[in-house]
Amino acid sequence: MFLRSDRVYLAITPFSNEHYWIDSLAGNSNSGNTDQFQDYAILVVPGPFSGYALEVHESDSFLNVEEFMQRMQAESDLKINVRSRIEKYRSSSGDSLEMVYRGDALHATGRINEKEVTFTDWSPAGVYTSDVLAIGEGVLRLKLGGKVQTMKWTKNGIERN
Repeated sequence: MFLRSDRVYLAITPFSNEHYWIDSLAGNSNSGNTDQFQDYAILVVPGPFSGYALEVHESDSFLNVEEFMQRMQAESDLKINVRSRIEKYRSSSGDSLEMVYRGDALHATGRINEKEVTFTDWSPAGVYTSDVLAIGEGVLRLKLGGKVQTMKWTKNGIERN
């Protein structure tokens, strides 16, 4: 699954073929923080392997969206072993994600590039937060080489700084 904006391409690899999108609750009366989802659609990946891999690339790194799609399909890989309940994903840059889904816990255990990922650094929204990457409330913050870049999704598009 591929999405694009003016300067960003996204490759989304759901861990199940049963995924679907639901529209926001626009026009309904919401309470609490659910108002923030008014202008969004939500990707749902139900089943024993819930979740997806997300790759984000600058669009000017590719000739066009077709090249981006071809490279993502050729260079990334998803393997799921139903018996052992292990999902393995290799990104287009060669990074690896391994998730072991457990029936006795609310979340999987995992490794990124063979390094164990604990859920102590996961936000309440279920998104991983670190010194490098933070996601929440429609904002993505990336800190690399001492520089911080943010992207905020609004109903008018994406704001960058």
